[in-house]
Amino acid sequence: MDDADAQMHRRTRLTKLAQLALRDAVRLDGGAWLKSSAGLMPERAASEQDVARLAAALGPVPPVWPPAAGTLGFDALRALLLDPSYQLK
Repeated sequence: MDDADAQMHRRTRLTKLAQLALRDAVRLDGGAWLKSSAGLMPERAASEQDVARLAAALGPVPPVWPPAAGTLGFDALRALLLDPSYQLK
C-alpha cells in the first residue's frame, strides 16, 4: 500500500469513527419527554389542551399550523417540531 492509499484508508476510518460518535451523541427518549414535559402519552390522542401544553413546553412562540385535536402524542410532537415557528434561525 502506498502513501496515498494509506492516507485514504486512514481518512475513511476516521470518518467512520466520527459518524459513529455523532450518531450516539444525542439521544432523546421521546416517550419519556412527552410524559414528563407535557403530560402526554405517545400513542394516545391529544386534545386541544394537550397540544397547547405541548406547544408551550417547546417554546414561547405559538405554532403557525398547530396539530389537530386527536393527533397522537408523537405525531403532534413531530408536527410542532416541523412547524415554521420552530424553524426560525
